[in-house]
Amino acid sequence: MDYLSNNVAVNLKRFRQYRGMSLDQMAERTGVSKSMLAQIERGQANPSIGVLCKITVGLQIEFEDLIQTPKVMDSPEGSTPGARPSIKAVIFDIDNTLYSYDKNHIYGMKALTDYCESAFGKSAEETLACYKKAGQIMIDRIGGDVAAIHNRLLRTQGMLELWEKPVFPHARNMYHAYWDTLIRQSQPVPGVIDFLKELKKRGVRTGTGTDMTAYIQYKKLESLGAAPYIDFMVSSEEAGVEKPHPHLFEICVEKSGVQAVECAFIGDNYKKDVEGACNSGLRGIWYTQEQEPEHETDYPIIRSFTEVDIDHFLK
Repeated sequence: MDYLSNNVAVNLKRFRQYRGMSLDQMAERTGVSKSMLAQIERGQANPSIGVLCKITVGLQIEFEDLIQTPKVMDSPEGSTPGARPSIKAVIFDIDNTLYSYDKNHIYGMKALTDYCESAFGKSAEETLACYKKAGQIMIDRIGGDVAAIHNRLLRTQGMLELWEKPVFPHARNMYHAYWDTLIRQSQPVPGVIDFLKELKKRGVRTGTGTDMTAYIQYKKLESLGAAPYIDFMVSSEEAGVEKPHPHLFEICVEKSGVQAVECAFIGDNYKKDVEGACNSGLRGIWYTQEQEPEHETDYPIIRSFTEVDIDHFLK
């Protein structure tokens, strides 16, 4: 193995370990096969310029970062080889992470069906069918995976249009019947408020990264009692895209004020929150909602916030 191949082998492995990535994750991000990456790291392959360019683009590093002579005591970011810096920012998904959306959605829908029965004589079955149909029409009209697809005012407006009922005052009344009830019923998941408090005591930046319109997420955080412990918010309404799109995570990192690798992103959705965060250079952590994980994973897991050793978590 020549010195250049050796440099690439050592540097590539350091970058991967530093970012907490598996070979599968690096392959997906760079477009270079897992087997080729493994051979490069072992010094068993002499990668072409084209392969190296794919790696640098996928990892968002400079070409020189791969070929330079590795420092004996430094990782790519200037710390111990194979080590990662401590976590300096923790970003949370909101729905089904800070509280149970699935549980409280039921209460919201009950309030909505009650309103429709009282105002229009519609049965719960009729309301639910119309809610579903209006949602599909709304998604087709919007034409993309953006925050507007979650807008319940657009949904209730669509329901009234299907029923040929006046949108005033009913669209807003139906909106509030749903959201006001859901928010009123919601409680923070066990241990998460104490977890946030401990992070703030240690000077860790905290934020949220959420697929939803901003206003209603502010309302949720205030009602849950989490608002005083949140430093910044990022919504898909602000980003213009939904998770796992890298742009939303880029805004999270920008607002955190630290490097991506110093950010932990905690969420319940494996693909959107965990893989999405990791593919953008953050540390994705799977919150499994007080349950055992549905499948095996190489990612860190939080089953319950009551079980987290915060000092160990931040290392």
